[in-house]
Amino acid sequence: MIDASTKPARTAGAESADHERRRATVLMLGFRRLAEPFVGRLADDELGFVYGRMSALRVPFCNLVYQIGGGPVVDSRVFGVCKALERRIVKHWIGSDVLRVREPLVQEQNATGLVEHWAVAAHLADELAAGGISAITVPLSVIDSVAPTPLPAPPLTVLSYLPTRKFDFYNGATVLSLASRFPDVHFLVVGDDGAGRGATKNVEFLGYQRQMDLIYARSHVLLRLPRHDGLSYMVLEALNHGRQVIWNLPFETARMGRTENEVACHIRELRAALATGTLTFNTRGRDVVHATHSGSRVRDMIRTRLKATLDRAGFRGQLS
Repeated sequence: MIDASTKPARTAGAESADHERRRATVLMLGFRRLAEPFVGRLADDELGFVYGRMSALRVPFCNLVYQIGGGPVVDSRVFGVCKALERRIVKHWIGSDVLRVREPLVQEQNATGLVEHWAVAAHLADELAAGGISAITVPLSVIDSVAPTPLPAPPLTVLSYLPTRKFDFYNGATVLSLASRFPDVHFLVVGDDGAGRGATKNVEFLGYQRQMDLIYARSHVLLRLPRHDGLSYMVLEALNHGRQVIWNLPFETARMGRTENEVACHIRELRAALATGTLTFNTRGRDVVHATHSGSRVRDMIRTRLKATLDRAGFRGQLS
């Protein structure tokens, strides 16, 4: 029998190193389409991720809760367990959820001090601040480089996203009015089948589309006019494909148009440039997106922020 006293002693430094190497587990909540893909994309030697099912029951086995969109508040059952166990929550605001910032339950959850707020764009952080919530700007959209495709031949082709259930929210009537004003410009609409819209013949409704690469290849410009927006993935995606963008929010390399007449001016300029051969691939827009929203850059930023949150919460490599 070996005397335990004869076993080599472990130094405090070795024990500490093993301790620090243990991974933190992050429970992902929110919009499945946005949150679940990050489970695999963000994992590294220090962070592991699970997407929430039976979420309140998972909280005791996780070190941090990270919610992407999914409404302005955290599920009350999840929040209750987080409060009881003093688990920190990161709430990543993505767009129209910000419109509900003044709701009592949002304010109540924020007042506990358990929630750290992130916003995908600076203008959303400003809107949150106006509602009494302090947020930092952390991008979310992961844009991977695609092979450049040349611009199509005339006529000028304008792409818009007008989902059926939010046709009015995305100002579909304005898009169709512009189409009637520019009969020589082709309009592509994704998200709606056009039934009952009374659109002019130059509007082609494509319905729901899972793969957009071929549609960008048919387009010269993306037109986006929602009543409220975050940092639109579609805007970044269009710029990544080297297309022009007309948006009702300011963004580097995009044209801003808030009214129908402002948008009409941009369409006239683009139509004239195409006719004279001076409308070119939007190389600068593509470069800006690659520099600020490349997959590796966004993933590294989110990881760094999550680890900093864990440090502030006193995580030292094991569940409390």
